[in-house]
Amino acid sequence: MGSVSRFWSLLMGASLCCPLLLTAALPAQAEAPAAAAPEAPAVPDDQKDLARIAYLAGREAFNARQFEEAVRQFMRADAIVPKPLLHFYIAQAQAGLGQWVEARESLRKFASTSEEAAAQAATLAAELELAIAADAVRRAREGVEDAIVKANGSTPPPRSAQRYALGTNVRDVPVQIASNPPGAAIFVDDLELGSIGNTPLDTRLFVGPHLIAIELPNKKPVRRVVQITVPQAGEEIPRISFDLEPLMVTVAVTSEPASATVWYFAADGARRKLGMGQFKGELPAGNCTFLLQQGGRDRRVPFVIVPVADGSDTPIRLSLNETEQARGAPVRVGHLRVMMEGLQGDLFVDGAKVGSAPTETVVDLPPGPHKLELRRTGHVTWIQTIKVGPDSETVVYPSDMPED
Repeated sequence: MGSVSRFWSLLMGASLCCPLLLTAALPAQAEAPAAAAPEAPAVPDDQKDLARIAYLAGREAFNARQFEEAVRQFMRADAIVPKPLLHFYIAQAQAGLGQWVEARESLRKFASTSEEAAAQAATLAAELELAIAADAVRRAREGVEDAIVKANGSTPPPRSAQRYALGTNVRDVPVQIASNPPGAAIFVDDLELGSIGNTPLDTRLFVGPHLIAIELPNKKPVRRVVQITVPQAGEEIPRISFDLEPLMVTVAVTSEPASATVWYFAADGARRKLGMGQFKGELPAGNCTFLLQQGGRDRRVPFVIVPVADGSDTPIRLSLNETEQARGAPVRVGHLRVMMEGLQGDLFVDGAKVGSAPTETVVDLPPGPHKLELRRTGHVTWIQTIKVGPDSETVVYPSDMPED
């Protein structure tokens, strides 16, 4: 599964997104033939227009993950005006369908056209070989499973109508993954491969057990092994839900003067009286406000509660004196650098606006997961959950999102 996932990440960032102009792939005029080559027949303008229309339709289908339609349109464009680059696009769409052998053949056609094409295709070709090997192992495992079932006197489950209707792979099942609250990063099977998206998410998973991890800033991370099965007739598709609990931090609060009464207000409006002078106990991580009261005086102090790296209590010192800042334990922060050149919209980190495109934005954040959003009116919001390490810099390049 890892090799297929690695190939998928390469596929989605490969040449369909690279700066290859349409005019380069399908020029307005026929290319001048080499001196030693016979003169190529001129292509009528109306044929060129048809090829461009098919090419653009293929790109649109690919970006919508309609891979079968993308293959059809790219092949149609190549039939009208043959161009080597179209085989590269066809290979990527075929890989999206899980047609690894066909994708390898299309990639071979592209690579055979020039040394430059061969170099461009080399990485994808290596990933395809790994994907083909992984697919062969999967098919062999299915054969063993069927043999065991037959040996026990049972009939193997059908792998035709219903399962093919559920996905391009006969063991690919649509599922819904949700969390309360929403917006959590979803990791499936291998955390190192990164998040596959944020809750709520409609996705597809292979039949069988999967380790699903859910992470949201200031919430306890959740790990759960989930068994995915094919829905029976009349059943709804599997829905996997997670209720996320607050990440609790042990704090030691002191107030000056000691006779001041301290109240705690959570970001969601919940409040709690902590008493006078000192308090030791658990409070949720994240944004909050402390209220100090004494003799008709009061002061509100915004604060962010974060756990101490070594697991010890988080000290919080509050004062009624307006000139004194609330002090907590020294926190090792990480640096987030977001590169937004050529983009538009506002950048949010954990729901708070921190900058606007196209300006490069640098933010200091506590270590751990953080939710990034690039919001632009009338467009789909770009969302990514990243992990920031202590005393290190994380660089992120958001993507331009289509209209909503």
